Amino acid sequence: MNQKPLWKYAVSIFGAHVGGVVIAMILVISVLPISDNTIFQVCCGIFILFIYWALVSGTGWKLGNDDLNRVHFNRMEKNLWRGVWVGLIACIPMFVLDLALIILTAFDCGAASEWGLVIYRVLNMHDMIFINLVAGTKDTLLTLPVWKSIVISLMTFFTVLCVYSGYILGYKDIVLMDKLMYKNKKDKKK
Repeated sequence: MNQKPLWKYAVSIFGAHVGGVVIAMILVISVLPISDNTIFQVCCGIFILFIYWALVSGTGWKLGNDDLNRVHFNRMEKNLWRGVWVGLIACIPMFVLDLALIILTAFDCGAASEWGLVIYRVLNMHDMIFINLVAGTKDTLLTLPVWKSIVISLMTFFTVLCVYSGYILGYKDIVLMDKLMYKNKKDKKK
């Protein structure tokens, strides 16, 4: 049983991230204009993050379940940190974008600083509601304090958390859909 390299799982997770951003974009554009109420927007944001988690954690679950079988048959040693590592590898493009956000906030880079936050919001649409709560909707990177751009950049670790939670669920062989869909039937042995 050959072990698939972590970067292949990371590419798959990044693809799920892109799919999650597209779905989040559709939901944000269709739902948010309904109300300016902050509580409504936060509830929509949590719903979007749940959908994003479901998409991204699937590959983490598969990796964790494969690792469970490898450990069970002594093909590898138990290492629960593999889920974190694959999540971090998958987030490398997002970390580069976060670094660009912080640099553009700290230094006036002309048009890039003016449009940088808009581009960042579009590329991280699954976090857009929470980015708006931190940065405000009217701010550009020219008026945004550096500490706020650091807080916004920390939201990238949600993707790592999604992958790791999926990995742990897969490693423990827990399928949430089975838990939600089917009732536990007690064995009636007499």
